[in-house]
Amino acid sequence: MIKLILFSWFWVIIIMLLTWLIYLWRNNPGIVDVAWSLAIMLAGLNYLFSTPMTNIQTMLMLLLMIWGLRLAGYLLLTRIMPGKIEKRYLSLSEQWQNSKSWRYLINYQSQGILAVIIASPFLFIRQLSHVSFWQICAIILIIAGIIGEIIADQQLQQFKRQYNNKVCNVGLWYYSRHPNYFFEWMIWLGFGIAALSVNYGWIGLISPALLLFLMLTITGPITERQSIKSRGKAYLDYQQSTSMFFPLPPKRAS
Repeated sequence: MIKLILFSWFWVIIIMLLTWLIYLWRNNPGIVDVAWSLAIMLAGLNYLFSTPMTNIQTMLMLLLMIWGLRLAGYLLLTRIMPGKIEKRYLSLSEQWQNSKSWRYLINYQSQGILAVIIASPFLFIRQLSHVSFWQICAIILIIAGIIGEIIADQQLQQFKRQYNNKVCNVGLWYYSRHPNYFFEWMIWLGFGIAALSVNYGWIGLISPALLLFLMLTITGPITERQSIKSRGKAYLDYQQSTSMFFPLPPKRAS
């Protein structure tokens, strides 16, 4: 298993190095978000392809590919191709006094390590031989997460086209400030649950636990600080009324 992890990590290192070279060319650090989903997907596929595939493994592989390719394509078409700079990375680089390009290389490779860890449920999914209760629950959760993430992304894009630089608080965004993050986490919770019927499969739950930690303590707060800078009181009011992560009924103004 260690050799398999190291082999996946090797390819992720290559992917992130190529991503860094594209960043140097396009001067858009957000390209790593596209590479992030592809790196996780490829690490998971590498874990799976190390053994003959069963039907349940094939289904979970297809769901992994749908998630990874859909997310990478969405980010490429809506952010990278139009030349939009992700403000999270601008905020991050403001803290760097010099050698920004080399610091981005370190950042990208660090994200590569996280990608290998997040793909870890597939180290155990590759051992599945038949469908059980856990896999049925997992598939339902993953499909619901993919659909929810697609809807959240579409609602955000449509809102941005109609109301530039305003706070998106419609649809799923009425119940959560980051429904796309929530459904992303739900997808990987599903993959973690799919591994539970295998010996030591509970280790795969490290994946959604790590994602939740990153979203609540790093990605979410950085994104929100940028939203406050650009939208001011409107976003502060949104914070007061709407759950940050888990979709909940909004609080009424007192």
